[in-house]
Amino acid sequence: MGAFFTNCNVRTKDKAKCAQLLASSINSRALMTDPKNGWITVYDEGCESRTSTFFVTLPKDFQQN
Repeated sequence: MGAFFTNCNVRTKDKAKCAQLLASSINSRALMTDPKNGWITVYDEGCESRTSTFFVTLPKDFQQN
Protein backbone atom coordinates (compact mmCIF):
# COMPACT_ATOMS: atom_id res chain seq x y z
CA MET A 1 0.00 0.00 0.00
CA GLY A 2 1.34 3.45 -0.89
CA ALA A 3 1.54 6.64 1.09
CA PHE A 4 -1.00 9.43 0.74
CA PHE A 5 -0.32 13.11 1.36
CA THR A 6 -2.63 16.11 1.47
CA ASN A 7 -1.25 19.17 -0.24
CA CYS A 8 -2.18 22.70 -1.21
CA ASN A 9 -1.23 24.38 -4.44
CA VAL A 10 -0.52 28.10 -4.42
CA ARG A 11 -0.51 30.08 -7.65
CA THR A 12 2.61 32.19 -7.28
CA LYS A 13 6.23 32.27 -8.32
CA ASP A 14 7.29 34.10 -5.14
CA LYS A 15 8.52 31.30 -2.86
CA ALA A 16 9.77 33.74 -0.18
CA LYS A 17 6.38 35.43 0.15
CA CYS A 18 4.63 32.07 0.17
CA ALA A 19 6.90 30.88 3.01
CA GLN A 20 6.25 34.09 4.97
CA LEU A 21 2.47 33.75 4.65
CA LEU A 22 2.58 30.07 5.55
CA ALA A 23 4.63 30.78 8.66
CA SER A 24 1.91 33.11 9.89
CA SER A 25 -0.95 30.76 8.92
CA ILE A 26 0.09 27.28 10.08
CA ASN A 27 1.47 25.80 13.28
CA SER A 28 3.23 22.77 11.85
CA ARG A 29 6.12 21.94 9.58
CA ALA A 30 5.64 22.19 5.84
CA LEU A 31 7.59 21.39 2.71
CA MET A 32 7.30 23.70 -0.30
CA THR A 33 8.33 22.86 -3.83
CA ASP A 34 10.10 25.29 -6.10
CA PRO A 35 7.71 27.15 -8.41
CA LYS A 36 6.80 25.24 -11.55
CA ASN A 37 4.65 26.83 -14.23
CA GLY A 38 3.55 29.50 -11.73
CA TRP A 39 2.53 27.07 -8.95
CA ILE A 40 4.06 26.07 -5.61
CA THR A 41 2.93 22.89 -3.90
CA VAL A 42 2.82 22.91 -0.09
CA TYR A 43 2.87 19.71 1.94
CA ASP A 44 1.80 20.69 5.46
CA GLU A 45 2.09 17.90 8.03
CA GLY A 46 -0.93 19.29 9.88
CA CYS A 47 -3.26 19.07 6.87
CA GLU A 48 -4.25 15.50 7.58
CA SER A 49 -5.91 16.45 10.86
CA ARG A 50 -7.40 19.76 9.73
CA THR A 51 -11.03 20.39 8.95
CA SER A 52 -12.18 21.55 5.56
CA THR A 53 -12.40 25.13 6.88
CA PHE A 54 -8.60 25.25 6.95
CA PHE A 55 -8.58 24.93 3.17
CA VAL A 56 -11.02 27.84 2.91
CA THR A 57 -9.23 30.23 5.28
CA LEU A 58 -5.69 29.62 4.00
CA PRO A 59 -6.45 30.89 0.47
CA LYS A 60 -8.13 33.96 1.97
CA ASP A 61 -4.95 34.68 3.93
CA PHE A 62 -3.00 34.62 0.67
CA GLN A 63 -5.47 36.83 -1.19
CA GLN A 64 -5.33 39.55 1.46
CA ASN A 65 -1.55 39.89 1.10
